[in-house]
Amino acid sequence: MAAHTKQRKAPPELWHAVIFYCVGEVTRRRVPGYEPYADAQKLWQREWPGLLPVLDATFQEYIGGKGTLLAAVNGLVVGL
Repeated sequence: MAAHTKQRKAPPELWHAVIFYCVGEVTRRRVPGYEPYADAQKLWQREWPGLLPVLDATFQEYIGGKGTLLAAVNGLVVGL
């Protein structure tokens, strides 16, 4: 029996959201009082609704140096 895969449509400009998330989170951790641009401009609500919790769940370990990029990307794909 052939394996079936679920087709998911990625949010528009997903790569852009990942960059905004990672850069914003790294800067927030290093610069006291910094508010990431995507938060300040409400991009998570306007452009990528529902994506922030998935990025939080999948990229925190990678950004903190405890996970791999591959694991973070795999988690993101599964979480979409």
